[in-house]
Amino acid sequence: MGIRQITRTEWGEEHDSCFHPGCAARYRYTMETHEILGGADRAFTSQHPFYWIRLCRPHHAAISSRPSPGMLIAELAWKKLHDEEWYDPERVIRLWRSKCTDEYVKELLEAIETEYQRIK
Repeated sequence: MGIRQITRTEWGEEHDSCFHPGCAARYRYTMETHEILGGADRAFTSQHPFYWIRLCRPHHAAISSRPSPGMLIAELAWKKLHDEEWYDPERVIRLWRSKCTDEYVKELLEAIETEYQRIK
């Protein structure tokens, strides 16, 4: 079975609430699709839902397009909580740091799971 094709608009319609933990924002705020990896990668990541999270405008404005390791961990935990269909943390990590070691990827995956358990 192949990967389901989905547009950014369709994905946004499927995810009508803010992924940020504790945020109850839904349609009452303008919801925005955030690329976990932006900057130089935005042309690529804006086309693939593996890199997207849904945020209300205030939370989107507060998040950088080039995440620190801690922010990447948090955003991927949010992604796992709200969008398991398009959750592929290793894909995101390998684009974020293309030369990182397998050990570092494993360390980040463990940290993502810890954060996920904390927020679920």
